[in-house]
Amino acid sequence: MKKSWSKFLIFLILIAALVTLGFFQARVMQIRAAGISVTASGQQFTIDPSELGFPKNGWDAALRFAKNQPFYTDSGIKATVSDLAKKVDRPAKDINVAIDGGIIGLDTQTHAGAVLNQDQAAEALADSINRFQPNVKLEMEAQTPAVSIANAEKALAGVRSIMADSIILTHNGDKNTVGPETIGTWIKTVPNGKDLDITFDQDKINTDLAAISQKYEQQPQDLDFQLGTDGHIQNFQTPKDGVLIDQKVAKENILTLLESRLIGSDPSSDSNQIELADVVVKANVSDQAKQLGIKELLGTATTTFAGSSKNRISNIKTGAAKLNGSLVKSGDEFSTIKLLGDVDAAHGFVQELVIKGPNTIPEFGGGLCQVSTTLFRSVLSAGLPVTERQNHSYRVSFYEKDGDGKTIGPGLDATIYDPHPDFRFKNDTANSILVTDQIVGNKITFDIYGTGDGRTAKVIGPTVLEYIKPAQDPQVEVTQNLQPGAEKQVEFAITGAKTVADYQVTYADGTVKTQEFKSYYHPVQAKYQVGTNGAAAPAAQ
Repeated sequence: MKKSWSKFLIFLILIAALVTLGFFQARVMQIRAAGISVTASGQQFTIDPSELGFPKNGWDAALRFAKNQPFYTDSGIKATVSDLAKKVDRPAKDINVAIDGGIIGLDTQTHAGAVLNQDQAAEALADSINRFQPNVKLEMEAQTPAVSIANAEKALAGVRSIMADSIILTHNGDKNTVGPETIGTWIKTVPNGKDLDITFDQDKINTDLAAISQKYEQQPQDLDFQLGTDGHIQNFQTPKDGVLIDQKVAKENILTLLESRLIGSDPSSDSNQIELADVVVKANVSDQAKQLGIKELLGTATTTFAGSSKNRISNIKTGAAKLNGSLVKSGDEFSTIKLLGDVDAAHGFVQELVIKGPNTIPEFGGGLCQVSTTLFRSVLSAGLPVTERQNHSYRVSFYEKDGDGKTIGPGLDATIYDPHPDFRFKNDTANSILVTDQIVGNKITFDIYGTGDGRTAKVIGPTVLEYIKPAQDPQVEVTQNLQPGAEKQVEFAITGAKTVADYQVTYADGTVKTQEFKSYYHPVQAKYQVGTNGAAAPAAQ
């Protein structure tokens, strides 16, 4: 008997469950099809239940009911009520401060209004949904003007105090004046019972700050390039850190200044000035560069060629372009001569003075040693081993200066002339390295990129061991290329020198490797040419 009763009870429970599920399914489908009708301020709106997080079907509703969960989401209810308020609210108009450019006064025209009490509306809408009631009426809340004339006049005085003077936003000495009319657009007065509160439109302040900051900001430029089919780097983009204005701090300083004017504090004489602070944004490295091990700057050097002739500058630019973007694989040796290729007119070079033996004569490529010398110094900065380097036969002023034109003395130059001397170095890092250069104004810079391995490098010197004076009497050479008796100086006296520079590289494991660069610069005797009429010329002195 008990067993039969149990079966019957289970049967009843199943029937009840099916009936309940059917009820939920019917009501959910009905509401989802018709929507939820909301009336507020005499206006009727139909809301899509899915926007409120309403159940998708009867089974979903039954599960929520069993777990005592609502048939809505809080975010859905709040968003819907907020949207309704924008459509039906008719706020009261209270006494306010009117700002029209530099003209400030009280707007005393008022009227009553009504607004939706959003908290009560949300509760009413949520309760209606939980009860499957698709029709909801939301009550409006009356508003009446309340601000007193006395409090409005107090707010008016505060606004005038805030707008009494300009604000000067400075950046490294550059000044940007924000006048009272602009400051007025930052001010808002908000009724608060009988009071009229003064607040600030921070979005408008942000907009004006952004417009001023654009003059000083520079977005970071990532290290990037394309790898050509020949393995040479193309379209190399030099990484540059960005500089942005800290607009958050600037806005906070502006608000502090505005508040101080409002409370009538006694500001210092320079309180109207706010310095815009820079924020450095580091450049990134593209994924392709990272895959090749090109991740960071290993070394850099700059030299100046100020005072060079037009032809010399042309050769420097042509030669630098041929080396720019060179990729040196791990274990490979870099040859300047090899990468320059043929130095002739067909390959973009022009004639300029070169040092050849004891003489200075015009040849194609004069000035290329500025390229090799700058590269030499960047290699020293990167801590890479130099495999071939030769100094010039006599001192050249271009190569005795650093990138700022400051004299460092002889001993850190590198001359080249096909096939030798050459400037060579080896990539002894575990990854490829990238050699790039750029010319800005009268300066050339070589940068070497790769993956740092913890090594550090330093150069001690160059140190002059001895200066060697040239012969005191000038050398005289007669020539028929000048008018008889005419005289022309073709060589200037140059003091020779013996120098040494010690190059030390300390690796991450503590190993120290050194190279010594000794240089000997011949003294140069002054030389003159004297014109002759074709008679037997006297012997040169």
